[in-house]
Amino acid sequence: MIQRDWRLRAATVVGWLGVLAFAACLLARMVAPYPRWDLLACLLVVATACGYWLVRVRGAAAGGGGDDRVRYWWPRRRVIGVCIAVPVLFVTCLLAGTSAESATEQLLRIRAGDPTIAPVEIAEVHDVRRYEDQSKVRFRSHVSVTAAEGDTERDEQRRMQGEVELRQPAETGDLVWGLYSPDAPQRGAILGPEQDLKALIQGGPSTLGYVALVIIGLSVLGYAAVGLFTRNSQPLAASFQDTRDRVRRARVRVAAVTAGRHLRRNSKVKGGWDRSSPRPALRLTSGEETRDFFVDRCLEPQALGAELTGRTARLYWQTPAPDEAAAPDDPAHVNSAVLVLDDRPEDLRYVYGEVSGGLHGPGLPSEAAPESPYEAVQPVHAFGPYAIWHPGSFRPVTAGLAVALLAAALLATGAGTETGYGGSGLLWVVGPLFGAPVLGLMLTARRVTVRLRELQRSTGGLEAQDPQAQPETAS
Repeated sequence: MIQRDWRLRAATVVGWLGVLAFAACLLARMVAPYPRWDLLACLLVVATACGYWLVRVRGAAAGGGGDDRVRYWWPRRRVIGVCIAVPVLFVTCLLAGTSAESATEQLLRIRAGDPTIAPVEIAEVHDVRRYEDQSKVRFRSHVSVTAAEGDTERDEQRRMQGEVELRQPAETGDLVWGLYSPDAPQRGAILGPEQDLKALIQGGPSTLGYVALVIIGLSVLGYAAVGLFTRNSQPLAASFQDTRDRVRRARVRVAAVTAGRHLRRNSKVKGGWDRSSPRPALRLTSGEETRDFFVDRCLEPQALGAELTGRTARLYWQTPAPDEAAAPDDPAHVNSAVLVLDDRPEDLRYVYGEVSGGLHGPGLPSEAAPESPYEAVQPVHAFGPYAIWHPGSFRPVTAGLAVALLAAALLATGAGTETGYGGSGLLWVVGPLFGAPVLGLMLTARRVTVRLRELQRSTGGLEAQDPQAQPETAS
């Protein structure tokens, strides 16, 4: 029976609900007077959930990770989760930036009167600027417009100035949609698609809002579908049901913690194998044999060593089918495996990973697995929390997310004015909103790699040879 930490899961769900609520507020009201209390309330929910998650995971890590406070299910769908989370966060930040950019003083003046949205006719083109965006070419024109159905004798008095962006240079006589105050033409006109102009006055999604709504909806439904169809995606879970005779079990002891790189199957590359990035590993011994058990990169080697060194466990893996394609064998080739710590019979803990030894398994003294570790009567839970174990390694991404959250809060306050940030001031807020998490993630990945390489050199960790270079060496 797998036991999970529902409080951590609840904190994760609440945090993401706060993000979705933030996006929903922007979709419902693209422009509103600042400060945006609805957005600030959503950010408060996100900050509270993230704070609880960090404090709980860090506290468990400091205590060794094996107590009863945290029983967290390691997300094996981490890559899929990131691929789905990134577009959701990106479009949400894009909506926030677009909302702040749209809240101009001109819009405030027009809304103060009796605004109307109607087609307007371009009476004069003052300036045309050409922009290239990848394969698209756009033209932004500074024009004077008049109401399309108005008093022709007063056209000169009713002229309004504005900017319009089109796929071709604006010409006199063209009709475009405009938002303006008929009683105050001196306030100018805001020109653009009808749906975007309605969003400025009446609320509701703009054109960008509908695109964001589709992306967020597909992302949420996609993750729900992945979670539904991979609920039983634990390593070897299907093997215990369909090919139990090929599942082996060995008694091992955790001798040390190391790091290294291994070979793994990849049908998209030449030869069908490629090298992994540096990963932490548990050095397992069984009799005179020694094998490396590679675990997730987000796990901290020091915490693993302090908690697991010297403990006994059962290692489960699956032998290859007789009809599997042959490939050059190498001790760095790995197989999916599950390590179940059984030094505490009343408190079983498992670790997912991959064990070295070659195509046919680790080659340890073993026996046929009589039962599945996932079907144990007593609770079986993941060893320790999933990530954020080493502040020195994970501090950059944590700081990056904190900076982005602060930037979103500043954006929602509007700098103490009804129109919010404008001009160059908006760039100083939107820049950290987008860039801080990306920079933090890059620095974290670099720090983790450096620390793992240092551990690999100091402990003599496994180093897989480049499979692309092997044929050249042999020839």
